[in-house]
Amino acid sequence: MATLSVADLFNISDGGVVAYVNTVMRAMVASAPSVKPSFPSSGNLYTPLDPGFFDNAAAALVCSSIARTTQYNFARTIKMKESDDYWNAALQSPAARHQARTSYDYYFSGYASAGASTFNDYLIERFLWATELSSHVTTDAFINVLMNKLSIHETDWQHKTLLTLYKLNLLDNEVCARVHTTWTARGIPGIEGDWNQRIYAYNPDFRNDEYINEVNAAIAQVTTERDPGHGHGTSHSWTTYGRAVQDFVNGKATAIGLATGTQPDNSHESSPGKGCFIAGTMVLLAGGASKRIEEVAEGDVVVAQNGEKSERSDEFVRLELDEPLTIYGFNDIAPFFSAGHLFATDEGWKAIDPAIALEENPTGRTIRRLTIGDIVHHVISVDPFCYERVRIERFRTRTLDAGDAIYGLHLLGARSYHVNGFCVAMNYPLITAKRLMDGFAKLTDEERRLVAHQLEPILPLLSKAIGSFVDAPLRRALQQTKEEVWS
Repeated sequence: MATLSVADLFNISDGGVVAYVNTVMRAMVASAPSVKPSFPSSGNLYTPLDPGFFDNAAAALVCSSIARTTQYNFARTIKMKESDDYWNAALQSPAARHQARTSYDYYFSGYASAGASTFNDYLIERFLWATELSSHVTTDAFINVLMNKLSIHETDWQHKTLLTLYKLNLLDNEVCARVHTTWTARGIPGIEGDWNQRIYAYNPDFRNDEYINEVNAAIAQVTTERDPGHGHGTSHSWTTYGRAVQDFVNGKATAIGLATGTQPDNSHESSPGKGCFIAGTMVLLAGGASKRIEEVAEGDVVVAQNGEKSERSDEFVRLELDEPLTIYGFNDIAPFFSAGHLFATDEGWKAIDPAIALEENPTGRTIRRLTIGDIVHHVISVDPFCYERVRIERFRTRTLDAGDAIYGLHLLGARSYHVNGFCVAMNYPLITAKRLMDGFAKLTDEERRLVAHQLEPILPLLSKAIGSFVDAPLRRALQQTKEEVWS
């Protein structure tokens, strides 16, 4: 044991205690049962006095980080200001201060130190050291120095004064009371009232993005699920990012009132369907009349976005399904569109499955996921042209059978039209050399050799039958393919 002295006892600092209490408080937050499973932390498990209180505070901290992520629109699922206010108030509340003070008292003896000694060393002969410290801090010389330090508002000495009383109280509370009386009689400022409650003031050191790394790591986790195809024998695959985060938002965040009710854009169906509509879907024509989509004829003029006009080309877009397909409607509207079709919203073009939409719209549009809470545009007047804004409250679904058909429009002019009054985009595949190259790159070397071998001899026939415009992109794609597989 190091040599003990009254000078060292007076100089023992509680800096190590405060640091460790902050570590403990952080660990209590990190170990909260609503947080740790989804957002694992390296914090050790400490059992707080009020587990439910810390669980809610920890959940609110995580909510603040979710509200600041840029991934898959998870930020829209959380009320940012309410989350910030919640944990700030909770971690500075009497309950948090009581927990911090209890921890401070528990760890003081082992973590308060000066040099090689801790306060715990002085507890072995605590009555002796209580007398020694009392004598040290009640001499005229010491009190004069103390008065001078406090008169010029040296905050460190104010803390030393209170900390000295705290140490004396642990060594011998009767001696502590006598020193307090002596100091009060000499007019030592700042020790009146309940000095013991002001020894340690908890100052939570947390940030609004405290869990942003854990949140982003959890969102990056991918799960793939399959459903049985609604009884038709064909399975559909769903890819979801951040399922644990979504479950947290729908569970704990909702329970404490910090969720908005909006769902993230983190899941899509790998569906066989393109961006089309069922038979009977009504298309708005110039002049205000409507026609079933399957009956819109070549040359018919349709109303495009914001009242512009467009004309149906000679391309009749009809797709017969070779497997079942889920179709969607929203609010009270029966299902009428497939997951890949684009709707105009307040935030731009969106589809239930952006991956399908991007296959048919590879350039020129930014496409995001259509979800509950989005605002879509519905025509209420053509003269003057005017939209109403409709909020999607819920989706409805049903399944088309294999052999059923879905329809779209290929237009000359503006690439949009209106179905059942809603503004939608023209979905139509675009053939470019880059797109062909990217597509061929998905094949095995053997499959690409087969494509090159079979396709090159018939290129002149394709150019003659379809048009010379197909020749250049196909030849460039085939040339790159041959260089890659035969090099």
